[in-house]
Amino acid sequence: LLGDASSTQSGVIVPKPGDLNTYYLFAVDNNIGASGLTYSRVDMSANGGLGDIDLTEKNILLHTPSCEKITGVVHANGSAIWVIAHSWNTGDYIAYLVTATGGVDVANPVISTVGTIMTGGSSGNVTRGYLKASPGGGKVAVGIEGLNIYELYDFDPATGILSNPLTLTNPIFDDCYGVEFSANENFLYGSERWGVDIHQWDITLPTPAAIIASHNVIATLSPSGGGALQLAPDLKIYCARSGQKYLGCINDPYTYGAA
Repeated sequence: LLGDASSTQSGVIVPKPGDLNTYYLFAVDNNIGASGLTYSRVDMSANGGLGDIDLTEKNILLHTPSCEKITGVVHANGSAIWVIAHSWNTGDYIAYLVTATGGVDVANPVISTVGTIMTGGSSGNVTRGYLKASPGGGKVAVGIEGLNIYELYDFDPATGILSNPLTLTNPIFDDCYGVEFSANENFLYGSERWGVDIHQWDITLPTPAAIIASHNVIATLSPSGGGALQLAPDLKIYCARSGQKYLGCINDPYTYGAA
């Protein structure tokens, strides 16, 4: 399969609605590689029931070049699934719909030209950083490592459109990387790839200025920098640690500041 183990988000797997035997594996290349964004179909009825790649639907190119960002969001109908990625050298978020009747809708991606244009050489790291959706699917956030910013968007699960970009910036940010939402969707968190701070914003506030002003550094990692942030079934948020054999943990991510 294509994609790359070094991509920020190497891939995402989504089920085909209504089909227990079909999963789609979407992959993204690293460092603006030519393989870009691809998908392959996994047939769980193949290989004696152990599953295998359908060779007629393997490494299907959707878009190239692509950033190292990809996520999935359930459609407003509760069945179909949006898979969202970001193209390189543009401001385009590209959303592909996976449906029960057609599988991956390759021909009709929804393109939202919004927010920061991600461009420059691969050594600038702008391609890197996570793309995450809120648990309910109404918000999307992104970390842009090479620009030292996070961005927050509204997402419409019915149309696949991103809108209302809010850029979160601060002189103390160092290689913005991981992003995650609290389970109650009240707070957004950010981690740094080479820095040590964990950031928090209250995204329930009514204005962009108020959200920006709500910024807190809720933890400082030691002795090394951070990595991905991931909301877990126990409602805690876990943080990958660079070069460490353990995870960091935000124990109460649904509360504000020092809490």
